[in-house]
Amino acid sequence: MFYLIPILSVKVMRNVISVRTQNLRLERDRLQLEKNNLDLQGESLKLQRDNLNLELSFLKSQINPHFLFNTLNAIYARTADVDDHAADLVMRLSNLMRYSLYESNREKVVMTKEVDYIESYIELEKARFSEKVTIEYHLIGNPDHYFIAPLLLISFVENAFKHGTSRSIAPSFVYISIDLEGYNLRFQVKNSVPPKSGLSSLKKTNEKAGGFGLLNTAKRLELLYPQKHKLTVTQTDEQFGIELEIDLTSISHLHEDVKL
Repeated sequence: MFYLIPILSVKVMRNVISVRTQNLRLERDRLQLEKNNLDLQGESLKLQRDNLNLELSFLKSQINPHFLFNTLNAIYARTADVDDHAADLVMRLSNLMRYSLYESNREKVVMTKEVDYIESYIELEKARFSEKVTIEYHLIGNPDHYFIAPLLLISFVENAFKHGTSRSIAPSFVYISIDLEGYNLRFQVKNSVPPKSGLSSLKKTNEKAGGFGLLNTAKRLELLYPQKHKLTVTQTDEQFGIELEIDLTSISHLHEDVKL
């Protein structure tokens, strides 16, 4: 026993050390695997951003922005003294195009620019549909204090007019609300649904009531605000709506390169 106990003790210690070494290797391999997964996600995000930039560059290459803006300015000058409302619409259209061309390739913009874009779009749709649609719009909070990815919210507004109002011959409505509190954004859009549209699922909604626009926006949200947003889609035979909540904390604090 005098000789056996030390030998057994040494063997037990070796086994313990061997098990701990193996566990450390497994933990190292697990951490390396997580690092590789994060690298792959980062490469996927970079690839999707590159694709968006390529699409934007292609769009810009198809038109001459200076020609368009100069033309719109000429139209504005001719209508300003004749029809104030028409001149205002021309100016809003010019602002929409300028924002789409020159701001959309930024990672973030001051929230005011996104709000101005939505408000200009609403005014153009009011002129387009006249008395056919009832539009209710609310803004709560000061958008000057927040930053957001550009052209993120407008697809929901476009969807409301494109698949709700424009497809209905009966009077319709669109409700839009932007609520900013703390660093939280609560964005709501509701619209009437044309009778007998047959919407019964999110898949159908994406195909008939939103096309790829809502799907692409949902993907952008996943990429830009992972685990920092909540998108809820609701629908009935009479109404389609979305509610989006975003935690703007991280993007609002990183605003040094944003040009106001």
